[in-house]
Amino acid sequence: MDFLKDNIFYVLLAVAVLIVSVPSYIVASGRVNKIRVGQKAADLVLTRLEKEVSDIARVSPEVLEKAGEYKKSFEKERAAILQNLADADRHLDGEFLVPAEGGIPDGEAYKKAYFTAYGALQKRLVEAGLVGGENSVLPGREKWGSSRPAPYAIRVTQKKYWILKALVDVLTEPECGVKSVQSIKIDLDTRNPKGENRPDGGEKFWIYPMSLDFQIDVRAFPVFLEKMSSYKDVFFYIPGNWEMARAFDETQAVYVPVVAVSLYCEVWDYISTEFERDNLKAYKKRKAQRASRDPAGASGSAGRH
Repeated sequence: MDFLKDNIFYVLLAVAVLIVSVPSYIVASGRVNKIRVGQKAADLVLTRLEKEVSDIARVSPEVLEKAGEYKKSFEKERAAILQNLADADRHLDGEFLVPAEGGIPDGEAYKKAYFTAYGALQKRLVEAGLVGGENSVLPGREKWGSSRPAPYAIRVTQKKYWILKALVDVLTEPECGVKSVQSIKIDLDTRNPKGENRPDGGEKFWIYPMSLDFQIDVRAFPVFLEKMSSYKDVFFYIPGNWEMARAFDETQAVYVPVVAVSLYCEVWDYISTEFERDNLKAYKKRKAQRASRDPAGASGSAGRH
């Protein structure tokens, strides 16, 4: 006891060191264990990744070859679609019913050619038995009277004519099985403030909406869709929006299952000419003006102008 009394300072110092060091050791040991657990988990992850990499490296040459073939096929299909769009664009924007010098044909010569061509389209529908002789299902013919059509009117009318001609080509194709046509509607006038034609999100194409009402042999409907989708001179996009209803008397024997179809589709046209780029600028300007006047409703009508 005398020793403890004589050396009380050192005894208390030793006790203090123990009190501080023991918990520190325990904490340090816990951290070391956690570090070791983390390292072990990391090692497991690395081992798994190395195995996955080695599995990828062991992919058979046949699989790699098929993947390469798929990529080539995809690129080929993509190139074909882009080429189809480019060809259709040249047709819609660069070909007129009469020779054009300097980009736009003479107004009087074009007006005469247009009236004749428009009448021929209606006659084809009548001769195919799709409409009555006095019924016109085509969008209204332009009425210029004695005035000479302006360059803008000629461009818009020419696009509409090529689109209508493409539709008549498909509708009168016997393989398509169309029995009658009730209406054809196209929104083409880019200056119409209530129109629904518009540029796509990337502003590379102008989209012209269309709606068709007709009756068809339902067995030929897939052929009809294929003919429209693959038409060379006009790029039709069919998003799958159509309605069908029976168009026959269910109490009678049915030999040809005819259905009534209401079809929505679009024509896509490259924005490539100066005329089309000017239309795009005017559209964006009108859209900005609407947004400033009605911020709440601008988003709901962004696709219209």
